Amino acid sequence: MDLRRISCAMLTLLFSLAPIGANAGTAPATGSLENEPALISALRSRAVVLESGAFSADDLNVAPIAQAAGNARIIGLGEGSHGTSEFYQIKDRVLRYLVEHQGFTVLAMEGDWSEWTAVNRFVQTGDGTAADVLRNQDYAMYRTVEMRNLIEWLRSYNASVPSDRMVSVVGIDFQEPAKTFAIVADYVQRHSPGVAPTLAPARGCFVSTGNNGGPPLDTAEISACDLALSQVDADISQPTPAVNEYDKQLTRQAISILRRGEPMRLGASVQKRDHMMALNVEWLANTLHPNARIVVSTHDAHVCTCAPYWYIPMGSDLRKAFGTAYYSLGMLFGTGTVRAHPRAGNPSFIPIQLGQAPQTRVATLFDNINATFFLDVDAVPAHSPLGEWLGQPQSLWMPGGVIDPRNVKPYALGRLSLGRSFDGIVYVPTSHATSPL
Repeated sequence: MDLRRISCAMLTLLFSLAPIGANAGTAPATGSLENEPALISALRSRAVVLESGAFSADDLNVAPIAQAAGNARIIGLGEGSHGTSEFYQIKDRVLRYLVEHQGFTVLAMEGDWSEWTAVNRFVQTGDGTAADVLRNQDYAMYRTVEMRNLIEWLRSYNASVPSDRMVSVVGIDFQEPAKTFAIVADYVQRHSPGVAPTLAPARGCFVSTGNNGGPPLDTAEISACDLALSQVDADISQPTPAVNEYDKQLTRQAISILRRGEPMRLGASVQKRDHMMALNVEWLANTLHPNARIVVSTHDAHVCTCAPYWYIPMGSDLRKAFGTAYYSLGMLFGTGTVRAHPRAGNPSFIPIQLGQAPQTRVATLFDNINATFFLDVDAVPAHSPLGEWLGQPQSLWMPGGVIDPRNVKPYALGRLSLGRSFDGIVYVPTSHATSPL
């Protein structure tokens, strides 16, 4: 599918400069398909059914997904919504397979770096309970039964294998700067109290939370914070035999995240966020776990390799950094219920009903399989009818964490080329909302 990837940048320019819900491209006003019989025939010959009856994670056949990913060192598992139960159950089973059969040992989550340290402590040591560490997550999408089941399985697995096969869990996002700063401050207090006065001026830069990190700082304030952090980093980088090297590396990475993340306060939050997540994955792969195979779990809009909106996604950066050693799996749904916040800043995480996406030809084609299925996109010839269809921008549901139930389209409708965005896709005909703890 390399031919379809070549024009990713052009597609980004033509089709992705508008936000979700804006009109873009030349999609027909209905879900009709050109050359429909040939498309349906080609899809039926290539779709691998994962579950043909009522959805059950225990019956999922996920081996074809792992086989399609081949020797990829980093596998991005997407999700077409943050509140679809089926997506998290599929991720659970894919991760189990990759861990047990292919030796993957790192799970990188679209969650705040600081908050996932507690989750990792639980899966490594059994300290606390899965439910408790997830209830402390700021991200409501992880305070679910589906995520608890996954975390409990990871703990059970780690308790049964040697240390070199244990799975580590880490957050790669940066939306809680105050908590990340607290990791640095705690390390300094325990191991380098002499540099505490140097660190103190930076505290005010990271007192607020959220995607934009609070009110903007001016460049002088940012420079002062950056200088303080760089001086602390230089101090703790010195040899300290009494300090656990892993603990030191995590703290230095927290400093790096804070230094990279502060420009989010100047307004470049979306693009900066994806780039930072990619850099964190690169750091995991190159520094903290240089020999490990890594699963990255985020929204489709982050794992995809071609920009669906107006910014370059994490997956695009990872493709540049790792080439074909990065594999991107998107997960889509046709209709149903998802869980989301009804408004930005509203802590409620409620079920929201979505019908079939307007102007979509995705469900029109994919529902012919009448089952949850996997499609190896890379294996579809680019110039075949199905390959050409996959290369065209399509409208589909891609809701994030916020959906206004009074007007779902601007919050939930996305548009992207499946063939240029993913190496493989999983399609779930009907979404059911996740179950809260």
